[in-house]
Amino acid sequence: MKKILFLSCLAFSNIIIHSQIKLPINSDNKTQLSNWLVAKLTDTDYTQISEVLENTEEFLETIPSNSIKELNLSKFNDIAIPFYQIFDSINFKNTLIASSIIESDKNQTCNFQYSGNDIESRIYLNDSLVITTSWVANKVFEIKLKKGRNKLVIIGEPNGEYNAIFSMKIFNEKRGQIILNIKDKNGQ
Repeated sequence: MKKILFLSCLAFSNIIIHSQIKLPINSDNKTQLSNWLVAKLTDTDYTQISEVLENTEEFLETIPSNSIKELNLSKFNDIAIPFYQIFDSINFKNTLIASSIIESDKNQTCNFQYSGNDIESRIYLNDSLVITTSWVANKVFEIKLKKGRNKLVIIGEPNGEYNAIFSMKIFNEKRGQIILNIKDKNGQ
């Protein structure tokens, strides 16, 4: 009897430990941010938004499993996350959340490129608002990453035709731009 009780407790604790949500990791060395945990909420109020930022993993554990998906698309290039294909339906009462961790080798300033369509977004890095976007956006902005783990959260409301989609890229210090002036033998 004691063995059965012990094994039952051990199995239950393994289920609890393995069911915890962990944010997927992206590297600052790869241009495309393609690993995300995405969620769809209904009738969200602003107190829930602060909960999302304060402890993203714990908040996401309270969402029904059919309203949360993990996307690990790091084998692909130029990834766009189509919320309207991931979830059965999207409407104006929904709030869409995409969250991820960006690992950085050092403290550095990076450019981010965010492209979104049919979604008004607020982008947070390490719980601080970085930028807000309109329903059609292609924004490039500068962010300072700290060495180690940086939590990126995008919170958006769908609009338009509810075909909400977004993509995000990172350009770190390793990616450079060369400007050449080509001259002929006369210096012209």
